[in-house]
Amino acid sequence: MRGPLFFLFGLLVIYVGWQASKPWATNYFLKSDLEAVAQYATKHGEEAVQKELNSVIIEKGYDRIISVETVAIEKDDDTDAVTLNAEYTDTMQIFGVEVTTVDFVISLQAAFVASKF
Repeated sequence: MRGPLFFLFGLLVIYVGWQASKPWATNYFLKSDLEAVAQYATKHGEEAVQKELNSVIIEKGYDRIISVETVAIEKDDDTDAVTLNAEYTDTMQIFGVEVTTVDFVISLQAAFVASKF
């Protein structure tokens, strides 16, 4: 009798831990994808960058927490350096009940790289 109870308790702990860490995991992957967009922005024009940003946000499912309008991309025309800033709020839900909200701020910089070698 103890074995199945310990197994169910272990599954419960894993589920709650995963749900509690989900906003930070999402932030990690979003930041990684926005870094790619910032690097893309060093080599492409504003319209192409907005299209790429919109594509990343919608295709990866980030549109539930962030919109294209909340991402600010600034490009220095002289050096082609790009600064990307974003702020958003994500919610932590356990068993479908909102436990808390977490605010995130992402600030990235990318520089044009002509060639690595």
